[in-house]
Parts: sequence; structure tokens; C-alpha cells
Amino acid sequence: QRQAEGIAAAKKRGVKFGRPSKMSCPETAAALIGQWSRKEISAQEAWEVLGISSSTFYRWAEEAGI
Repeated sequence: QRQAEGIAAAKKRGVKFGRPSKMSCPETAAALIGQWSRKEISAQEAWEVLGISSSTFYRWAEEAGI
């Protein structure tokens, strides 16, 4: 009960729970995905710049509608 009260109070203060997102800069990710879709850079170059895996890059591209 005390734990639940503490969690509720933290959420009220705006504390975020869970694993942090890898997408620290969505603008950069969107720009690199756009460049990749226009064949200006390779997918490998894009995911290396972003510091993510290939599967994460392709998932983000799919979520962006590309």
C-alpha cells in the first residue's frame, strides 16, 4: 500500500517510469530516415550515426510510414 501511494505521488509530480527511449533526438532520426528513403545515405550509415541496431532503425522507419 505504501509503495502504491509513493508511485501515485511520483506520477503526480511527473516522474517517468520504465526504460528510457533510445530516441533522444527525434528530429535527427527523422532526418536520417528521410535521407535513407531518398537513397542519399545507406541504412547502415544512418543506424551507426544514431547508435541503434538495424532492427530498431527499420522499426522506426516503418513507424514513420516509410
